[in-house]
Amino acid sequence: MRIEYENAGQFMDAMTQEYAQKTFLIFDGRRISYQEFARDVKKSSSLLAKTGIKKGSKIALLMENSPEYLYLFFGCMRMGAVVCPISTRLSEREIGYLLSYTDSAFLFYDDDQAEKAKDFPAMATSEFARKYPFEEEDLTPGNCRPEDDCIMVFSSGTTGNPKGIVITHRNFLVHHAPLVKALELSGLDIHLCILPITHVAGLFTNIMNAFSTGATVVLERKFSRSGFWPTIRKYNVTYVQVVPTILTMLLNPPDMGESPKSLRFVGCASAPLPKETIIQFEAAFSVHIVESYGLSETTCKCLVNSFSMRKFASIGKPMSINEVEIRNDKGQRAPDGTIGEIAVRGPNIMKEYYKDLKATEESIRDGWFYSGDLGYRDSEGYFFITGRKKEVIIRGGEKISPKAVNEILYRYPKVRDAATIGVPDPVFGEEVVSFVTQKEGQHCTAEEIVAHCEKYLARFECPKEIIFIEEIPKGPSGKLLGRELQEIWKCLKTKLPGS
Repeated sequence: MRIEYENAGQFMDAMTQEYAQKTFLIFDGRRISYQEFARDVKKSSSLLAKTGIKKGSKIALLMENSPEYLYLFFGCMRMGAVVCPISTRLSEREIGYLLSYTDSAFLFYDDDQAEKAKDFPAMATSEFARKYPFEEEDLTPGNCRPEDDCIMVFSSGTTGNPKGIVITHRNFLVHHAPLVKALELSGLDIHLCILPITHVAGLFTNIMNAFSTGATVVLERKFSRSGFWPTIRKYNVTYVQVVPTILTMLLNPPDMGESPKSLRFVGCASAPLPKETIIQFEAAFSVHIVESYGLSETTCKCLVNSFSMRKFASIGKPMSINEVEIRNDKGQRAPDGTIGEIAVRGPNIMKEYYKDLKATEESIRDGWFYSGDLGYRDSEGYFFITGRKKEVIIRGGEKISPKAVNEILYRYPKVRDAATIGVPDPVFGEEVVSFVTQKEGQHCTAEEIVAHCEKYLARFECPKEIIFIEEIPKGPSGKLLGRELQEIWKCLKTKLPGS
């Protein structure tokens, strides 16, 4: 596929020149034009160079959403350094592991993350903010080629240590236009970015979609339930991307008033979205939810359920640059309606898992990326996700989908959030255990919930055990952390008498 620019730096220069006078960011009430943004990115590049950073250097960012984050992010890419965004939610141990694993040369961190940044070459956001405005503008973007490394993001680490996902300048550049087209966005849109831009969902669906069309982004440090609807009304936001957890929080309880007329739709991805949540949200707020699908390994998206041709509960059809198929266990294409593994091909597929040739070769075979997600395609070409391949519970030879169990749990009016796992069982091999959080002011018993499940599921599919929990553990992207649930279950078992 032909690309117009050689690297992200050239792309940034072209967009900021074309849309120079338009507003790119609104942050804490402050408006930043594309021209002002370009100036501060170039000054950041100059400061980075003085810090000893050069092409190919790995630079870690331990920061929440802010203009300074984006100055550093684009500044690194512009000079050819590889950006390694790290979630501020991680522990000191996890951050230390990622800094070592990625061979990061330098770390930029928010002031409140200082304890996690100790004993490493680093600079606080406040120090950076004092220094970069006084730098000369670095006028020439680095001499990067399309195949050079651009960004390294990380898997959720649901089954072990996170893997570094290497995205090239080509991956970065080919992704914007097809996604903008599939989501039916334009330069007239006003985006609300509440997802962390350390993750591809926040970075690409809001920041880069807006940047490539000359649109405006209302950038928030993080999601605020109380501030969500007022911000949309204040700035006439037309599009916001969320994860299912945010929809659940907005519904518990639904408190908004009049629906914002400016909001065209709410995009949702990063984790399976229960049908019941879609129904409840759309009924409560009169705003359509548009689902999509992708992974960090596909740069961000590969399937989009477009607004004008939306099919309920589908993750959509392939973007124009992608081929998507359902493959059986032999790697063969499965017939429509048959559940199998989602496989993707296209120029937005990652380069590799960093320092992990085996995992790369297992995931990318004959040019196809095997996602590990299960789903099916219907007769009209729409795709649906049913769960994770490794999460399927096998009880006495019967295969059980955790997602199918969760869908039923969400139907119970007192349940706010739910997650189902398989645990070892001496008789059946595995048994079904569900974790449940209750809605505010509600109380229910395990017996009530099991009785509810028995109305809709086969007896062998029903949870053998219900565990009530305050919050379901999830990663920065909203993905369920099954490994943590397994640990919680093990801890509970060891505390029981006779265990």
